[in-house]
Amino acid sequence: MNSVFEVFQATAARRPDAPFLCVPARAQRDYCPEGAEFSYQWMLDQALAAARGYAEAGYGHGHRIALLLENRPAFFVHYLALNSLGVAIVP
Repeated sequence: MNSVFEVFQATAARRPDAPFLCVPARAQRDYCPEGAEFSYQWMLDQALAAARGYAEAGYGHGHRIALLLENRPAFFVHYLALNSLGVAIVP
């Protein structure tokens, strides 16, 4: 395995229903104020869908992208999607 996405995908294949990300409840937060749990399979499905969109837009190996996202579930979707295409995520 060579990439973060490949390791993630292998784990998702072994444990699709296991929790990948748990967000505790916090009423003041503008996302998941009631809390949420995201499984490996859910995150994989979201990442693959996002990767299709990025690929259709022309992004792929050798490109560099900066993500301007807070520390929230969407960050992981886009990070994994881009990593699956060989795109470098830069700070």
